[in-house]
Amino acid sequence: MPTEEASQALFRFGPYEFLPETGELRRNGTTVRLAPQPGRVLSLLLQSRGRLVERSELQAELWDCALADVDRSLNVCIAQLRAALRDRAEAPTYIKTVPRRGYQFVGPVGGTGRGQDPPEQRPAGRTSRWWLWAAAAVVVVAAAGLSLWGWRARPAPVRIAVLPFALTGDQTLRVFQSGLLDELMSQLGTVPPERLLVTGRGSVMEYEGREASTREVREKLGADYLIEGSVRRSGGQLRVTARLVDARRDAQLRSWTFEAEMAQMGLKRDIGSQVSGKVFELLFTDAEHGADYSEQCKGCWEPLRNARYLQAKGTEEAFRQSTNLFEEASRIEQKCDRAWSGMAESLVALARRNGEGVLFERARRAAQEALRRNPRNAEALQALANVYLWRDWDWRESERLLRRAVEESPASASAHHDLAWYLVTAGRRSEAVASLRRAIAMDPLSARVNLDAGWIYLQAHEFEEAAKQARRAMELEPELREAQACLARALLYQGKHAEAWAAMRALAPVGFKEPRNATDAIVQLFRQTTADRSGNPYFRAVRLAWLGESEAAVEAVEEAVRNRVPAAAMLRSEPAFVGLWASARFRMLMEKVGR
Repeated sequence: MPTEEASQALFRFGPYEFLPETGELRRNGTTVRLAPQPGRVLSLLLQSRGRLVERSELQAELWDCALADVDRSLNVCIAQLRAALRDRAEAPTYIKTVPRRGYQFVGPVGGTGRGQDPPEQRPAGRTSRWWLWAAAAVVVVAAAGLSLWGWRARPAPVRIAVLPFALTGDQTLRVFQSGLLDELMSQLGTVPPERLLVTGRGSVMEYEGREASTREVREKLGADYLIEGSVRRSGGQLRVTARLVDARRDAQLRSWTFEAEMAQMGLKRDIGSQVSGKVFELLFTDAEHGADYSEQCKGCWEPLRNARYLQAKGTEEAFRQSTNLFEEASRIEQKCDRAWSGMAESLVALARRNGEGVLFERARRAAQEALRRNPRNAEALQALANVYLWRDWDWRESERLLRRAVEESPASASAHHDLAWYLVTAGRRSEAVASLRRAIAMDPLSARVNLDAGWIYLQAHEFEEAAKQARRAMELEPELREAQACLARALLYQGKHAEAWAAMRALAPVGFKEPRNATDAIVQLFRQTTADRSGNPYFRAVRLAWLGESEAAVEAVEEAVRNRVPAAAMLRSEPAFVGLWASARFRMLMEKVGR
């Protein structure tokens, strides 16, 4: 059992630091996203470093035995830990697997963990606790005073300038350099000016091709932060380095390097999305990450934490369990807006899967309850926007709420992820992909973000990327059948029928007689499943359209629109329906969806 002393430790290993008390993992000073349960596994392994920790011990210590699939959940946690630590099972630097028994932390560890005595560390006895309670009282009194003065006041917006990237000898890259500057400024400009001000292109072009001190640029442009870098080519390979500099202190905060083939499509867009996503994460996450641990939610922290863990798994059963836990949290601490907004998010996810109108209405009420307690709750704004998108097909209101969510939480991967869903359904593919890439850059270890990224890429008709993200989601959560379905669809649209059938085979009903030819197997499966008219009419329409049965596909789409199937919001973007656009009946149906 972890002791109070151990929970207050700081562990250092390689370039990482880990704080068990908060679950925060940092690499070279930058926070690495880590879900709560993998964090608890890491904490126990670090406290027991050098010793084999049996699987049964981990399960007994960290899981409620009433929960199903504990063994699989432990496997997923270890996989997510290895991804966060850039560790490999076959050649471990930190976490060694002992087959059929357990795990051992094998890397050297420093810091103030168990068995070490940091300088001037005092036990958390009565005196230290008295000071903690005194400090807390001062904070509460100060917060009360600030609320009377005007708790909604925001700090001044952050000012950032993107300088033209330096060209190292190859002047033929000027067009790329100029396009990258525009892309970065455009991506950063998606944050409302109340939060982030981006210096205009005319002002920064003065620094093209010449060196200037950080102090000079800050004094002239008034920027708090600078983005600078270099572009280099070697043969057909391009290397881009980007740096974020705190101009107030003349200190480099982070740098990133990107290498790719010059011929790669969308290269400027990809780099712009990744850099802007990482900048948002560095500049805006601190206040947002502590939302679940606010004063209003302190009484229900345990069910709230467990609900977040389940929610991150992304499966239907996990969403149902998380809904119950969020509901429990809302009963324990009625002031906690995060309990209501978390409940709304899980209910939206369930409603999108099965199309139940009652779940959408429950999600709407939960989101409204959260916003009544905190009008700036970004998660509640997202959930309510999703009700408008998938239930009401009211795109205008959905976009308004999603833009507000991004404004309130620029570093939220889920806010950019949900905005990408709206944009792709509205037919704005390039904007959708840009928002999606930012979400992936901010939360690369989220199974949900990677899974939905696959579906969004599919709707954007970028099938190779869709397959890549579906495979990534399956690595993070091996039992995600939705990821398997996404992979099969992506391969199918690429004409890779043998690979598509390999991914699709597990989704076939029991007793399906499989022909030897992959294409014949897919045709037979689609004909068999479309014959059953009790299923989801939208996905029946997708299969019929692929089979070339246009009239029957349009009839199924009509049924989907009539029954308000959530997926019908994607009529404009669905790749299977490209061949139906010539139908006047289909175009009339599109007019009914989205306004």
